[in-house]
Amino acid sequence: MDEFLNTTLGKSLRWLAVIPGAFLAMVLAPILFNLVMYVTNTRVGGDETILFYLFRTFVSAGVGSFAYIYIGSIIAPFSRRIVSVTLCVIFITLYILLIFGVVEYDVFESIGLAGGWKLIVSALFFLAGSIIGVYVVWDEYGLKD
Repeated sequence: MDEFLNTTLGKSLRWLAVIPGAFLAMVLAPILFNLVMYVTNTRVGGDETILFYLFRTFVSAGVGSFAYIYIGSIIAPFSRRIVSVTLCVIFITLYILLIFGVVEYDVFESIGLAGGWKLIVSALFFLAGSIIGVYVVWDEYGLKD
């Protein structure tokens, strides 16, 4: 399998799979994280505390953005540092556009004050997860790539 991935066709297919693979990782990583956290930390009755719910929600946002950057960079055949920074810039730009859209169309009024703060704190965790993802890729593939 490694022989095929190092051919020209294999490298081309890996470049084509960077964005879809990163997006798939961004979707699946928070689902797995939420599932594990919910199963391991709920009470017998199935209830969870509000603090744990907020912790789980915010950290899963960071896990998703970290997985987007890291897995997208792992899929790339070379220049993983540049790919990680590019994915981070794309991701942060899209999230900033989302926040501007929320503000422009006054969605804060419909989701309420608590929902607005939840969106803002989630954005900070997205940003932190993206930066940590770039840092890990930058550190891991420093001299190898």
